[in-house]
Amino acid sequence: MVTYEQNAGAGQIAYQYNRTYNQTRIKSVIHKNGSTTTTNTTTNNPSDGLATNDAQAKEWIAQRESSGSYTAQNGQYYGRYQLNLSYLNGDLSPANQEITANRYVQNRYGSWTAAQQFWQVNGWY
Repeated sequence: MVTYEQNAGAGQIAYQYNRTYNQTRIKSVIHKNGSTTTTNTTTNNPSDGLATNDAQAKEWIAQRESSGSYTAQNGQYYGRYQLNLSYLNGDLSPANQEITANRYVQNRYGSWTAAQQFWQVNGWY
């Protein structure tokens, strides 16, 4: 990706950088086309760093818990993984939901695959 540092006052390019980024970690990109600016925002990739079977189990759970929605709410349970609101400590962001869900599953089940197996027997995890 090529990025530019501009002089805000004069609107001139001060520096040009050629950089390589991990696409799953980019939060937003701003493209300037003529006088129109568009912003695209993404969240962390939910399966980032997981083995394929754990990534599939994690997505399976997310679909059953919230249809994959980061804003789903059912009483005291919130988000993509329907975590107890107290676990999220007031930070309902997708990034915090991912971190908290991974920590919860690791501590309770050891893996997302084990969490899915528990869910299939009990209807919850």
